[in-house]
Amino acid sequence: MIQKAIAHIETTGQEVIGILRFETITTDAGWKLDGKRKLYWQTPKALYLPIFETYQLIEPFSETSKVVVNNKFEFIAYAGNGCLIGLEPISKRPGEQED
Repeated sequence: MIQKAIAHIETTGQEVIGILRFETITTDAGWKLDGKRKLYWQTPKALYLPIFETYQLIEPFSETSKVVVNNKFEFIAYAGNGCLIGLEPISKRPGEQED
């Protein structure tokens, strides 16, 4: 079920309606050399890039801005085509339990 959310864009002061989703990114996987020049397999890590897809036009802004979604989740983003794309991936999505 997709829930509508409200995002506040700090740089412009604009509030936009849309949906927050997380794109899964796999990093650090592959063969690596240790200190003794022996190969070992690095287990992949899953990270999540926040993307806020808007139903409204976003006022243009340069560089990046802090974005706060539903007064709970915040991230630094740049403006894409109809969306706000997180600058940095996060290790856990909001609401995920610690292992």
